[in-house]
Amino acid sequence: MRLTSRGSLAFSTFAMVLCLWLASLPGVVQAVTPEEALQLDGKNGTIEGIVSDVNITERGHAFINMGGVYPSHTFTAYVPAVIVPILGKEYLESLRGKDIAVTGKIKIYKGKPEIVYNKKDQVVVKGGESEKKEAAK
Repeated sequence: MRLTSRGSLAFSTFAMVLCLWLASLPGVVQAVTPEEALQLDGKNGTIEGIVSDVNITERGHAFINMGGVYPSHTFTAYVPAVIVPILGKEYLESLRGKDIAVTGKIKIYKGKPEIVYNKKDQVVVKGGESEKKEAAK
């Protein structure tokens, strides 16, 4: 009786090596709060929290703030003006008050951590409708 075949052993070894390699990548971190983001300057990461405010300037840039309202916020997801029409002003404004996760390279700008948000898949809205219905039961 064989416990494992060569193919499954090779696959298991490959999977283990892949996991170890991914875990060792520099700059990859787990999700943190807006307050913890300041410590991750220059690293890739995910910031999770409630959107305190969304501001779209006259020049068309959008600022999604967490951890308070500008200028007392602790984190910003910055959307360049050329990206705002692609993502949609209504979508961006709909993020206000929602629990989201923003992923990207964290940089410090004027003393505050930020991620440049230029691709739709960088933001995930947590707590979808199905989860809200479950919680209401």
